[in-house]
Amino acid sequence: MHKALVAASAATLICTSAATAAPTGDIYAITPALSSAGGAAATVDFEEALFDGVSQTIGTDVASAEISVIETETPAAAGTIDLAISLSSSNGELFPDGFDVEGEPATVGGVFLGANAGGSPLEFGNPVVVNSASFSAFDASGAPLAEGVDILAVLPDFTAGPGGTWTGSFDLLLGPDTVGLGVQTFTLDINVTEIPEPASLGLLGMAGLGLVLRRRA
Repeated sequence: MHKALVAASAATLICTSAATAAPTGDIYAITPALSSAGGAAATVDFEEALFDGVSQTIGTDVASAEISVIETETPAAAGTIDLAISLSSSNGELFPDGFDVEGEPATVGGVFLGANAGGSPLEFGNPVVVNSASFSAFDASGAPLAEGVDILAVLPDFTAGPGGTWTGSFDLLLGPDTVGLGVQTFTLDINVTEIPEPASLGLLGMAGLGLVLRRRA
């Protein structure tokens, strides 16, 4: 792992629930970002993405590179879901060097998701708890610059929603001097467990009662 590519800081905002049971079909915002001593900002204004497993271009960044995103959603053990979201740059550099943020040279790369990216959060049918979250970064040849870096170690706000649920938004800033390192692809891997709404739990309870009554009849 490149020693500079570590999670450094993050923040979150609260989201609402969507009608779907998982993020497939959800429209959400995600952007690469740059940070300086003056602040942090997305590299440009990007379009929102559709969580559908199809690669889509969401915009062109300050270095005139096309930025694309693709997602996967995989059912995992014990009712959990594995999510992967990958951002890629057409010119091999998601976090370009030589640009300013708030009048100061940008030295740090990052990724904004959801409300922190100025758009829609990643939404589920019910609240979700994050079991694990990590990121990996790859250069143009596919070689890893960082693999499986634990985001939860510096992102306690993954549990900032009601009852310790995920808010669906965050901003993740990497370590210092992480611009111009040749990161072409940046992948977020998140494992979540969906929590049924109280009404759903009540229906389950009524179904159980029905079984008991039938057994006693």
